[in-house]
Amino acid sequence: MTDSAAQKAAPGLNVVLAYTDKAGGYAGVRTWSHFPSKDELEKFLEEQQGKQSVVKEGVTQDEAVRLTRQTPMLSYVGAALEEAVDGEGFFHAELFQMKMQTAGIPMSGLWGFRGEVRA
Repeated sequence: MTDSAAQKAAPGLNVVLAYTDKAGGYAGVRTWSHFPSKDELEKFLEEQQGKQSVVKEGVTQDEAVRLTRQTPMLSYVGAALEEAVDGEGFFHAELFQMKMQTAGIPMSGLWGFRGEVRA
């Protein structure tokens, strides 16, 4: 099934979201999700209490992935730092390194839009 056929088959809308400054170290990190309705999207955003904002809504899956891949590297660094500091303020260098390696996968360009490895 093509991306456009899949989108027509699934009611609702795909939405690209970005974490805001209220989300701490995750600010700028983009994600995407499918919502069954505009009302469900609005409910989700209300629950997030300003920690996420809409980048673009009503996009195809391919466009959602493309926009998500445009997350700035500094946002991935901020998220990795956020996760590498424990509740007592101790920085775990090994955890930071692991998180940065994980963040490097989407930034490397080795992965296609649907997870296939590019030759």
